[in-house]
Amino acid sequence: MLKYLTLGLLAMGCVTVLLSGCGPGAPPFDPRAVQQAQREAASGTAPYPMRPLPTTVPALMGPSNEPLPWQPLPSASRAQGPELRLSLRELIHRALLNNPDIRVAGYQPAIDEYRILEAMARFDPVVRASYQFQQQYSQSTLPFTVNPGQINANIWEASVGQTMATGAEARMTWRTVLNRFETVNDRAFPTPIISEETIWDNQLVFQLTQPLLRDFGTKVNRARIFVARNDQRISELDFRDAVEKVVQQIEETYWDLVRAERDFEILQRIRDQSLATLVIIQIRMIQDASALELHQAEADLRTREADLVRARYELQELSDQLKRLMGDPDVPTAGPIQIRPADAPVTEPVQYALTDQLEAAFANRLDLEQQLRRIDNTRIIVDAARNNELPRLNLGASVGFQGLGDGFDDAFRSQRDGDFINYGIGVQFEWPLGNREARAITERTRLAHAQATERYRQLLQQVELEVTVAHRRVAAAWDLIIAHRLAVGPAANYLAGLQHRQDHGEPLTPSFVRLKLDAQAQLARAQQLENQAIAQYNIALAALEKRKGTLLRYNNILLSEAPRPRSGR
Repeated sequence: MLKYLTLGLLAMGCVTVLLSGCGPGAPPFDPRAVQQAQREAASGTAPYPMRPLPTTVPALMGPSNEPLPWQPLPSASRAQGPELRLSLRELIHRALLNNPDIRVAGYQPAIDEYRILEAMARFDPVVRASYQFQQQYSQSTLPFTVNPGQINANIWEASVGQTMATGAEARMTWRTVLNRFETVNDRAFPTPIISEETIWDNQLVFQLTQPLLRDFGTKVNRARIFVARNDQRISELDFRDAVEKVVQQIEETYWDLVRAERDFEILQRIRDQSLATLVIIQIRMIQDASALELHQAEADLRTREADLVRARYELQELSDQLKRLMGDPDVPTAGPIQIRPADAPVTEPVQYALTDQLEAAFANRLDLEQQLRRIDNTRIIVDAARNNELPRLNLGASVGFQGLGDGFDDAFRSQRDGDFINYGIGVQFEWPLGNREARAITERTRLAHAQATERYRQLLQQVELEVTVAHRRVAAAWDLIIAHRLAVGPAANYLAGLQHRQDHGEPLTPSFVRLKLDAQAQLARAQQLENQAIAQYNIALAALEKRKGTLLRYNNILLSEAPRPRSGR
């Protein structure tokens, strides 16, 4: 029997050593391999041509006073590269799958869920096993000798214990002791007297320790689990906040891109009008136009080409921002593909009642729900701190079945028959005099709870302000659309009147050319302001939904969680 028990312990030790080194580890991180996609995308983009600075003004008239063709700036044309038109819905869909900010934020709820399991693991059963060998010397009790005796003890012990939700600690222990008593040689006799005696001692003990005051009750002992669950919910709301921020950024950038594309078309049109005016002046140089009007029209045309260059690069920058927000590996930021909008902006009035918007915000704002979870955490901690002020009074009880015999079978039979039953019961009391630490902790947690509740009132006022401002901006943006649209009509009529005068023989004097160029710029500016107001109106609608906490619902986005490993508890 001794051989089998020893072999069993050795086998358990080998299994433990093997399991300790075969768990899954984190793979090595290779930053260069991660960077490869960006390198490949950048390699497909040709360098931008850098033209030399001009040192002379290009001539517009030939030697025989004939008009020369206009030399436009290459950088004033539309951005080179393939265009990809995407709707707002498709952009958001790709971002939800690939955006790096969303992917990074998505790990934290899973991390905090395993913190719940860590807190719950306190109540998991624990199995222990041990082996011990002892050697002692004592005065021999054999008759007719005064020789010292040698005691060799082999002790095997195995137990299983568990902490209960009530704070109780229960443990069942099996203990087997093999004692060998031997005498050593007696030098007083010619022939040494050697004697050996073997005793097996089996014990099965049940122990229970139950706190009666401090650390008593499920509310106190499961406090860490409740706090961990609230923290995990806060992390889920942080993830939702990350998604909402990305969606809002996409909406703002998308409508800015719509505005920038329309502005580019307007600037192209006014550039073409200026070029047409310049050509007419060149043709009428032999009639009623002079070099003064020619230089005036040329300066205006060059200015409008510069505006077109800026508009072109704005289109590229907004496209790059959308590509970064998407995070789509098929459309890398450094790649040549240019994102273009496929949706038209909303140009219809949307009326909201401020009371309804506030009610929606109070019900859906994630920061309000997060603060409620923090308030609940502080309340749980206050309850645990109040329990910590109580004295420690623990009740302990144990009962054991012991068996003694010359062999293991005899000891087991004696134990089974209940020949030797041991039991005990007792209490333990402890109370620090003054108890200042526990009282200080309680007061600190109460102040933290009061601070958390005040923080909630502060957030309510902040939410009220944000929703009110966002609600007003929607109405203001709509009024701006109306105002700028009303300005477009007169500007167009004014330019049409000047064109009518020119078509009917109006002399191209410097003042008339200036009037016409200014009228073209005025009409273009009015159209640009209208486009900007429309974009701001659509951005304001999305911002209002964000302030209410309903932006995901506004875009038909539903967040769901994938199943993760959970405890059976």
